[in-house]
Amino acid sequence: GTINNVFGGNDKSGKPNGDITVTINGGQINSTYGGGNETGANTTNVYLNGGVSTKIFGGSNLLGEVTTSNVITTGGESTLVYGGNNKGGTTNTTNITINDGNIATVYGGDETSVINRTNVIINNNVSTVFGGSNKLGDIPLSNITVNNGNTNNIYGGNNEGGLTSVSNISINGGLHKNVFGGGLKADTTTTN
Repeated sequence: GTINNVFGGNDKSGKPNGDITVTINGGQINSTYGGGNETGANTTNVYLNGGVSTKIFGGSNLLGEVTTSNVITTGGESTLVYGGNNKGGTTNTTNITINDGNIATVYGGDETSVINRTNVIINNNVSTVFGGSNKLGDIPLSNITVNNGNTNNIYGGNNEGGLTSVSNISINGGLHKNVFGGGLKADTTTTN
């Protein structure tokens, strides 16, 4: 069967004292959250080693502040990988590393706001990469480093809304059709 939601953290109150680790080795999941449903977390770690998680969020779902989120893929499949939260709350710093797996789209940010920065490292094929967020959310600083793998589109900024203040893109290898320092339909102040 398919699991609808997997949360590393709590549901409606409190947060774990230590770090959170969610490891996906197989199965079918609709949405995976390193954080909680309506709660925050300190450091979250989501590892996609196998199986399918349609969406992965390094942070929480509806509410909650996450200090640091880490998403690392070494296999498996995901349509959307977000470094931060889904519909509410904030993430301070997000880190995404794509080492392997069938990953379609990566957002260093989320659907809300990132307080500090997003860091995206690409070591394998990914169709589309955004350093920033999707429809909402402001990003002070986005960093994308591509060491290997092929991409169709790389955007330093956001997709449809919000603002990325500074975006940095470093390409060290791979084949890339389009690289944009800014966003798709959203503003970026400074691109490098």
